[in-house]
Amino acid sequence: KKRKMKRKILIEPLFQSYLNLSISQKHSIGTINTKKRIFQILNKIGLSDLNQISQEVINSFLQQINHLSQDTQKKYIQTLKAFFNYCVKRHILNEKTIKQLEFPHLKSKSKETTFTDCDFIKILDYSKINDIDLYIYLLTLYNTFSRPSEILRLKVENFDFINRTVTIYQHKTNKYKTVYL
Repeated sequence: KKRKMKRKILIEPLFQSYLNLSISQKHSIGTINTKKRIFQILNKIGLSDLNQISQEVINSFLQQINHLSQDTQKKYIQTLKAFFNYCVKRHILNEKTIKQLEFPHLKSKSKETTFTDCDFIKILDYSKINDIDLYIYLLTLYNTFSRPSEILRLKVENFDFINRTVTIYQHKTNKYKTVYL
């Protein structure tokens, strides 16, 4: 029997288009650099053709990142999986192939802490007396459900004091939202 040869699926142009998509979606420099590092690791372990994806390749990848912190390893694994999903959505990779791969389930070492309402009120009370700028900033964050960087970009022109609204540019979506105060 003749075995059907799979055509080569070069990883470099695919990864470049994946990076270009990230850049066009205005992902952070850190995210883009992480993706570049992952591409470098894939090159280092000799992966040039996506048809070579196997558990052995994944294990080599994991070996290359095992010296990094658990949080960084988790981020690299998530980014690699995102790249694979990108390829699946474009019908370049078979979803079945990707689902067969095993990745470790790493838990994040950093713990998210949230403020209780009581804690937040204490912070507001303190900042109202000691740092009025912080007080206004915190109130604006709380009332608009915006990202800190979005609040920092606000100008007086963004506020409509008559209608009690603020128009906030959302950098991540490239859209404006209007919030009632």
